[in-house]
Amino acid sequence: MKHYLKQKFSTMIKLLSLITLLSTTNWASAQLTGSYTIDPSVAASSTNFQTWAALATYFNTNGISGATTVTVKGNDIAGTSVVTFTQHASKPTTSTNTLTIDGGGFKLTSSYAYEVLGFNGIDYVTLKNAVIENSNTSYYQSCIRMYGAADYNTIKSCTLQMSGLTTGTTAGGAYIAFASTASSLTSTSTTHNGSYNSIDGCLMKTTATSPGPTYAIVDQQGTSYASSTVTNNTFSNNTIQNFYYMALRNYYSNGDQFLNNDVSRANATSNNCYSSMLMIYSYYTYSTGRATTYDGNKFHDLPYSGQSSSNYLSSTVYGVYGLYNYGTSTNYFTVTNNSFYNISVGSTSYLGYMYYNYYSNISANKVYKFNSYGTGYFNGWYFYYAYNDLKCNDNLMRDCFTKYYTYFIQDNYGDKKQFNRNKYLNNISSDGNYGYTYVMYLFYPSMSYTNECNNNVIDSNTFGYYTYGVYQYYWNGTFNGNKITNNKVYNASTSSNGAFYVTQFAYFYNMQINNNLIANNTGYYNQFGLYAYSYNSGSYSIEVRQNTLRMDDANNGYSYGFNYGWYLYPYYHTTVDFTGNITDLNNIYYIYPVYTYNMTTSNYKLWDYNNYYFNNVQNQYWYCPGGSASDFTGWNSMGFAGTHETNVNPKWRNASKDFRSNAFMCHNNVPNPAGWYPT
Repeated sequence: MKHYLKQKFSTMIKLLSLITLLSTTNWASAQLTGSYTIDPSVAASSTNFQTWAALATYFNTNGISGATTVTVKGNDIAGTSVVTFTQHASKPTTSTNTLTIDGGGFKLTSSYAYEVLGFNGIDYVTLKNAVIENSNTSYYQSCIRMYGAADYNTIKSCTLQMSGLTTGTTAGGAYIAFASTASSLTSTSTTHNGSYNSIDGCLMKTTATSPGPTYAIVDQQGTSYASSTVTNNTFSNNTIQNFYYMALRNYYSNGDQFLNNDVSRANATSNNCYSSMLMIYSYYTYSTGRATTYDGNKFHDLPYSGQSSSNYLSSTVYGVYGLYNYGTSTNYFTVTNNSFYNISVGSTSYLGYMYYNYYSNISANKVYKFNSYGTGYFNGWYFYYAYNDLKCNDNLMRDCFTKYYTYFIQDNYGDKKQFNRNKYLNNISSDGNYGYTYVMYLFYPSMSYTNECNNNVIDSNTFGYYTYGVYQYYWNGTFNGNKITNNKVYNASTSSNGAFYVTQFAYFYNMQINNNLIANNTGYYNQFGLYAYSYNSGSYSIEVRQNTLRMDDANNGYSYGFNYGWYLYPYYHTTVDFTGNITDLNNIYYIYPVYTYNMTTSNYKLWDYNNYYFNNVQNQYWYCPGGSASDFTGWNSMGFAGTHETNVNPKWRNASKDFRSNAFMCHNNVPNPAGWYPT
């Protein structure tokens, strides 16, 4: 009996072992579907993997057959290996067979020399709430790399961090990269590395004193695909706290967007980054299905929080380095609503270095305390051959400081241009040096369009040497509703003061200059209110109507200043209209209230209804085709101007800020305009 029971028991044990073996074998060959865990403290089973690597190996071997969720229950120290998810050939992830990994705030740590986590052609993966840490000391290290057409993936609310990086380089790793080669993230491939991916709400940082990775984000896509095949990746709401060289690198992409990211070097306590810095690097991008866009991003506290005038980025710095970005008439290349502040530079700098871009919208960006302490050129928004259409509107620059040649906006060549509603407030330029300042330098846009420069504000700035408020060259279009007020040429550090050309229009075509306020500006040797001349021959028109010009040299520091109020010299223009302008001149030694000439007097269709007021003006010089005069009475008697010119006090409500006139003759004696002559 005992022998029989023993034999039966032995048979049962063998049967159970066989069942277990068969069950394990079936699980080991089944596709993923349903719910699983990664828990290093629990033995591997049909529902639990002990490591990320075990999960990746299982997926790479067996694929997926249904929506799958994996919940991480503990930290995983992966040693020196990389965890790579590779798309399964026959059982891939799809829009319905998705893979979701909830990191639960736990770490996946690796000291692998390159990326910790790789997405090799895998699609429809959501990774959230994970901490991906690279503990290597190599500068090639990254946290996540996507390649081989990894599409429709989401990385959300993760922390991507580097805990061992001690060396900075310009050819290293990134927190996240779309890159075909682990050891060279900027190497190009012929196909896209990933499309329709979302990187949202992630924290990217270093945990120790570190120069940071070469790049924060690398978006390197395929050379032969970019112009025709969309990528449409989105990088949004991420916080980047350290990088060495470039923050956002976007190359050969199509429709990729960077939205509402916060970029700084908050983890740094010293100037240990590269001497040159690029905050946005955008090169050969396209906008086939949607616009390549940089919107709502913040770039600040560079090279580190608390930097000073003696500790700054020592070489060329770019806010946006944008070359060959191909927008369309539907989807403009877009840089809008970004902020740049608390940035210290010691050499050449560009807010935007924009070459050969098509259909661009660079608008509503804000710049505060972008300070240049060295003798390099300070270039704000610099455009060179902006093709098709350039919208540069509603930008703000205030409380900035420069030491040398300064251009707040510089535009050269290209097609249609809009520069409207921009503001430049409380800036100090060319301090302690002989550098010229150009607030708005607009050079030679296409005359095939009516270009716009309207409703801009230049107020309360201090310029250290010779300055041009608005400099336009070969302009065809409008200059209306602008306010240039309370600016001065004054150099606290040297005695090298100069002249202030508040506006200069050179070689214009059709031109409209209406409803502008030019008031309370101070030059040193000279001040020019309107300085406009052109020798372009053809049937061109210029209209100067209802502008207000107020000059007061009481505080210019030079006793013998020689100013020009209205210098208008359209030599060949066939239509000249100068009507309804108010001129208020105070405390000036020499002044040309009007200096105008045209080769044919009959081309002046109307010069009338203007008011000129003088208070403590010692020497007046007037000049027109009809001759010259030394006072208003002589001007009126030459017969050049109409019979409605006046000489009354405009009685401003407040001559420092409110230029509404209380003088009846200054605002009720101008007839309705017959129309704008230029077409």
